[in-house]
Amino acid sequence: MKKIFYLILAVVLMNCASNGGGSSDTSTTTSASVTNTLQGKFFFPGTQNGKPLKIFISNSAAFGSPVETLTFTTTNTIIQSYSQTFASKGNYFVAAWVDVDSSGTLTPGDYYGWYNLGSNTPGSANMTLASGSNTGKDFHLSTHGGSGTTATITVTLPGVDTGKSLYLFIDNDAHLGNGATGVTRVTTNGTQSYAMPIYNVPAGNYYVYAILDATGSGGIDTGNIMLYRGGANANTTPTSAAGLLAYTMGGNSTFTSANNIWLTPSAYSVSGTITLPSAQPTKTCVIKYDLDNNLANGYYFSTSMPCGSSTTVNFTSPNVPTANYFVYVEALTNINAPASGDYTGYVGGTGTSTPPGATTLAHFGANSTGVNVTPTVIP
Repeated sequence: MKKIFYLILAVVLMNCASNGGGSSDTSTTTSASVTNTLQGKFFFPGTQNGKPLKIFISNSAAFGSPVETLTFTTTNTIIQSYSQTFASKGNYFVAAWVDVDSSGTLTPGDYYGWYNLGSNTPGSANMTLASGSNTGKDFHLSTHGGSGTTATITVTLPGVDTGKSLYLFIDNDAHLGNGATGVTRVTTNGTQSYAMPIYNVPAGNYYVYAILDATGSGGIDTGNIMLYRGGANANTTPTSAAGLLAYTMGGNSTFTSANNIWLTPSAYSVSGTITLPSAQPTKTCVIKYDLDNNLANGYYFSTSMPCGSSTTVNFTSPNVPTANYFVYVEALTNINAPASGDYTGYVGGTGTSTPPGATTLAHFGANSTGVNVTPTVIP
């Protein structure tokens, strides 16, 4: 398996999670003299460089007028740590927003998310701010696609669970590490199945996966388990998002996870080197871990990263589940569609599509290193 939240913004940023409203931000930022500190991470759907990023602290989910606004700037990463002083103390409705188009209002394409809930509007105050250091306040942001579209996805766990974070993601590709389009979260409560809504999602077809977070990391980690909808026993990552989840802007979608194949990420990484004939700075390098030599039926786990500006791409895939693998590498312009001019190849294989006769990576009990491959161009 592959394989890690318009009306005027200050008036309704969070209301948009249920009805798409927005309004201008008229609140004020904290002063440097305040000693109370809020710390955590933002998990973004994609990378944005130098965009306005704000945390809104409000007395209601309607965000009529934030009590306080903490202001940041995005740093072109999927996961961004933050630390900021604040003045307000007590129980509040708290959310984060990236103004992707710098319009000053929440519009389609912006990123937003409630603390601890993703796109799901809280029914009561969702954060308690206390004196001193407030740590672990993470935000999983979703892409806002406009109001009115909700997907309710039922996730069935392997068994009854209590007190853990269950995350549900929709994503326009099947590769971990480069962000997810939408996310929602619930706390397990002693049952096995959970109907999880994701609000205001853009129209499109999506891969769907879930993570049961036993470690509090908010992502793929040893001790957590994860599930892809649409996978099979041999290869849990589906080959295509088509038909898995089709949205229209005005309609809603509901389905139940199609299988119960949960992966356990390990404590061990896989690292190696991809050697390209020339630098490919506009392409994404994808590393796929396959249990058989047939990518047409999917694969078990994958990670991705920018290929960068060098012919030598050093990669590390964290938390790869233990198994015997075929390892397949791609350098792609379109991460979902290999095409002429892209590069592909198996570790230990020949050419762009010929796999070795047997698995080439035994990944058990320790980090795996020296997994090297020289992909060749797709004619």
